[in-house]
Amino acid sequence: LGRYWRLLIHPPLPPALNMAVDWWILTTLEEPVLRFYRWSSPALSLGYRQQKDPPEELHTLDDNAPELIVRPSGGGYLYHEGELSYSVHLPREHPLASAGIRESYRRICEPLLDSVRELELIDESGWGDQDDDTANCLASPAQHEPVYRGSKWQASAQVRRRRALLQQGSIFWNDDWSETLSETQPHFLNADDPTVDRTRFLGHVLKNMQQQLFPDRTGRSCPIPSNEWGTIRETASCFQVDTLEELPTFRRHNRQEPSQS
Repeated sequence: LGRYWRLLIHPPLPPALNMAVDWWILTTLEEPVLRFYRWSSPALSLGYRQQKDPPEELHTLDDNAPELIVRPSGGGYLYHEGELSYSVHLPREHPLASAGIRESYRRICEPLLDSVRELELIDESGWGDQDDDTANCLASPAQHEPVYRGSKWQASAQVRRRRALLQQGSIFWNDDWSETLSETQPHFLNADDPTVDRTRFLGHVLKNMQQQLFPDRTGRSCPIPSNEWGTIRETASCFQVDTLEELPTFRRHNRQEPSQS
């Protein structure tokens, strides 16, 4: 391995394509990759395990509901629209790729938490207190998830494949939220100080990620090779869900199922 970690910052992409990009990175991974991305349209993502038994409330969605997709990671369903999303990809050589679930979650979330503190976006911080997953990702903050007054300001889930690790997360940044899709609301980081934008926040996150996750490596830009985009777009179809009755979709395209949490 070279002594690098690689950075990807993408413009808003279609929801299923965002998932396909993360899966492509994980399955071709040689060096650590940190990716930030947005959504070109609203989406509702299901955790990987929820394909086997979609939550009852999703069966009542009408034709105006956002696009439904499957994440490669676990956890409960989550609405996506205005947030800043991220993915951390760690090869098997990275210590956190073989660390326990709770330790790896916390270690990856701590640079985000430090960035929030530095910008004084919250005046207190804590961690969730739940052990069990819930159908709705926001309804039950787990012990590895940072919270503000009991509410998540970021949500995350993991998948591990051949000991490589992918953590996907969403950092809630504005008040564009569909209350019909979740009675439980996140805490939006710019609620009290709208002058702090995503770009400024991202600068703090990159600094803290470098120091805490990749102290022995140098960061550099990591564009996806142009000849790989065709494959990625084809893979996106397995993350797209047209109807709940067609689930599971992701397993049809991957014989070796990853473990997830």
